[in-house]
Amino acid sequence: MPESLTVSQFDALVKKTLGNTSELCDVFVTGEISEGKPASSGHFYFTLKDGDSVLKCNMWRSSFQTVDFKPEIGMKVTAFGSVDFYAPYGQLNFIVRRLAQYGEGEDKKALEELTNKLLKEGLFDIERKRKLPKYPRTIGVVTSATGAVIKDIINTAKDLFPADILLAPATVQGEGADITMVHALELLNAQNVDVIIIGRGGGSKEDLSAFNSAALVRAIAASKAPVISAVGHATDKSLTDRVADVYAETPTHAPTKALPTMEEVLK
Repeated sequence: MPESLTVSQFDALVKKTLGNTSELCDVFVTGEISEGKPASSGHFYFTLKDGDSVLKCNMWRSSFQTVDFKPEIGMKVTAFGSVDFYAPYGQLNFIVRRLAQYGEGEDKKALEELTNKLLKEGLFDIERKRKLPKYPRTIGVVTSATGAVIKDIINTAKDLFPADILLAPATVQGEGADITMVHALELLNAQNVDVIIIGRGGGSKEDLSAFNSAALVRAIAASKAPVISAVGHATDKSLTDRVADVYAETPTHAPTKALPTMEEVLK
């Protein structure tokens, strides 16, 4: 009978063999997140699935902190890393160093190309940006009629210089959302409003993608009334923020850009 290996020896051999296999080091793996959530330690333990195959994945805190989206069950992602064998559990794991939403590379490249094109057209030039009127009488708002944004804008405006708020309802995410916002801008310009606020609350990159539309950017640049862009949170940046005459960090903050306080008026 040939000499047998102990379990420890066998596990060590597996670990060494995997570590010396170049095809299993620094590879990209695409699959669907089927389970997992961030641990209290900051590490992210999850499983990738493709058909009937699964792959256990570990992403240490230092790497997980670089992920700029919220991984969710059912989301298709591409992971970059290397295979490791954890002897105490006899388990093969994929140690992930980078994680991206599937197709993000193509989307990022397309956005960069569009940004450069609009930049060359001069749409982001400081010189073309208009000053806001000092005492606007009517402020147009392009956002969803049912979300919290319009309520926040109205509530903030109540404590500032009196002005009418005119809402042009629009879809702010999903297919065709950019076109509904373009039409809303046209409607408000036809009403001769003094200032226009366009915005929505925070969301994922997909949720905010309509605000990176070339059609919407050009419509903002062509607007008769100066435009304030207030999309998402302070960490969210879109092309509408770059083309708008004024940028507000959040929709709630937008009215303070358009309206003076009563104290300022009385000075």
